[in-house]
Amino acid sequence: MSLLQKINNYYEKSTIPWINIHGELRIEGFRFTQNIEEHDNILLTYINPKEGENILDAGCGIGYPTIKFAEKYINTNFYLLNNSDYQIKMIDKKLPNMQIMKSDFHKTSFNDNFFDKIYFLESFSHSLKKRDLINEIYRVLKPGGTVTILDFCRKPGIDLKLLKIHRRVYAHFPVRSSLIKKLFLKKFTEVFFHENIKNNITTKDEYNTGSFYCYDKKGEITDFGKVHKDIHLYNAHVQEPVFFCYKK
Repeated sequence: MSLLQKINNYYEKSTIPWINIHGELRIEGFRFTQNIEEHDNILLTYINPKEGENILDAGCGIGYPTIKFAEKYINTNFYLLNNSDYQIKMIDKKLPNMQIMKSDFHKTSFNDNFFDKIYFLESFSHSLKKRDLINEIYRVLKPGGTVTILDFCRKPGIDLKLLKIHRRVYAHFPVRSSLIKKLFLKKFTEVFFHENIKNNITTKDEYNTGSFYCYDKKGEITDFGKVHKDIHLYNAHVQEPVFFCYKK
């Protein structure tokens, strides 16, 4: 099974549970603040959409928060990229200034220097070919354009056994932020790089629900749910949030 297939399989299993636990059409696991509008406004401050720009949401999930951005900035062109047919079908709004495309973000069909801005919201980490992905970002981004990434990187000093538990459900091993920085600095200029950000999304107790542990119709926990239960039981939370931006 290819990496892309593993990622797609993960999201086919996890998209609805994430929606259930958050109680909204959002699947990203990080919040700057519990208030979703405040969270989006913080993202917008850094992404800074402007009229007439082409902006790419690389790995768009089921469309949010980009749908909200497109509603607010009606004269900005938003491109939503996803390789999952399952998630693309769940995107519930089609706006005139939005284009939804299925593609592997390592190799896209966009012209060189096409985008003014690119952002990844918890999608960059799924790439096991980060050099290839950074090269593609560089190719399609205009000179002076920025790439903003909110994601999770590997915590220091994590035991391999815990990584293996994490790997049972997620399609990737998270890498250290120092490697990400090193790869980007070969082509880009760093704008900011923030680590160990406080995550305001959920407490540990809020994960102890049937909606996330994925009980079946008989009331029995699924294999997917068992892995997440093990992650919490053994404290196999191997990732920490990182927020950074680079300029071409």
